[in-house]
Amino acid sequence: MALLTGTVYGLWYLSSDLVYVIIFPQLLSVLFVKGTNTYGSVAGYIFGLLLRISGGEPYLKLPPFIYYPGWTEQIKEHPLTGAVEHIIVQKFPFKTISMLSSFLANVAFSYLFKYLFESGSLAPKYDFFDAVLTKHSKENMDKTTLVNSDNIVLSELAPVKPRHSIAVAAGFVNKEALSDEDTSPNSSNNEHD
Repeated sequence: MALLTGTVYGLWYLSSDLVYVIIFPQLLSVLFVKGTNTYGSVAGYIFGLLLRISGGEPYLKLPPFIYYPGWTEQIKEHPLTGAVEHIIVQKFPFKTISMLSSFLANVAFSYLFKYLFESGSLAPKYDFFDAVLTKHSKENMDKTTLVNSDNIVLSELAPVKPRHSIAVAAGFVNKEALSDEDTSPNSSNNEHD
């Protein structure tokens, strides 16, 4: 893409545009919509990217294949070579529509796949992203969840040994310094003389 743009500003504009259309809906879904998963994220990504590319990009000289309402054609002539270039300008806010479509596709496909896997319409072996069924499997639940759902009782849990402050403090006491015997090198030399 950097070789095709011809200008740093065009590359910066294109990258910020892709962040807006593709990554921003993913961020909204992760932060504010409970239940979105990887299937919805991939579907939203593809859907948003296709809609964004379909409007064309003048910096990449990519013509649109969907002409949104209000499009116009501009003719530009290169000042040095005299080459004439026809550019389609989309005046419709198709980038915002692409972003909203990506967000809605993310939410819709997430809930669709969640329903299909949890209802049994799709077998668990087809959950290749481990996005729906693994979250709710008993192997991944912690002990608190298992106790609260009556699958396991408290007596079956491993006993927890309480920590005693005396035992911990004893590990940090220098017993040699507290003993009655004087084991300093000077006192042992004086006794042998």
